[in-house]
Amino acid sequence: MADDTDRPAVARFHRAALRYGNEPEVLRDVSLDLAAGSFHFLLGPSGAGKTSLLRLLSLALPPSRGCVVVFGRDVVTTARADLAALRRRIGIVFQDFRLLPQLSVYDNVALPLAVSGLDTARIAEDCKLMLARTGLERFAEVRPPSLSGGQQQLVAIARALIIRPRLLIADEPTASVDETLALRLIALFQEVNRLGTTVLIATHNERLADRFPHPRLRLEDGHVLYDPPDGWPPGDGPATPQHDHAATAA
Repeated sequence: MADDTDRPAVARFHRAALRYGNEPEVLRDVSLDLAAGSFHFLLGPSGAGKTSLLRLLSLALPPSRGCVVVFGRDVVTTARADLAALRRRIGIVFQDFRLLPQLSVYDNVALPLAVSGLDTARIAEDCKLMLARTGLERFAEVRPPSLSGGQQQLVAIARALIIRPRLLIADEPTASVDETLALRLIALFQEVNRLGTTVLIATHNERLADRFPHPRLRLEDGHVLYDPPDGWPPGDGPATPQHDHAATAA
């Protein structure tokens, strides 16, 4: 098995910090690499800063200090237009779904393709496949307010995946669903990862993360700790958590 350190980093943080206004820093001196094609859980209790780290990674905010490099580009020095192009390579599943209630499920899922200028036939083909993949075909013409929380989460995931992202970020994607659907969602993320997408899932559900052999990043006191699950990796990688370790997956 090739060492993940040989794979290029999709994202790299070096002593990155984030504060809001004059408040104390939410994140402090975060250093980590996300290797291309890796899969990580980001753990920590509510308020630990998981969403803040995802905002840096998704290019929604620049770091207050330090360096964040995504797809080889320093987000602080990259022009706004170029940042917009980079964002189109990132799929984001928001904790609050952020679906447009006046649009159907089909139109919500199709929206990222529509704004990118794809022709109608290509959009229809891609959406049909994505709705089938996520089990949403029969809800294509339904509007989000008529759906359950779990169904809305599936729509949000389908919308994030429709662009075939190089990086997929999910913020508490299992918070509104039961255990059966949570396992189904993680299986879907794993399928996407096997196709080459780098995946980072933020969750406070450690019991769920424990059921999968993926390394964990743990936020504590504004810092990131590397926390591989027990028994991972099998004999050829770090066996104990390391502070701000370069994050790589099996």
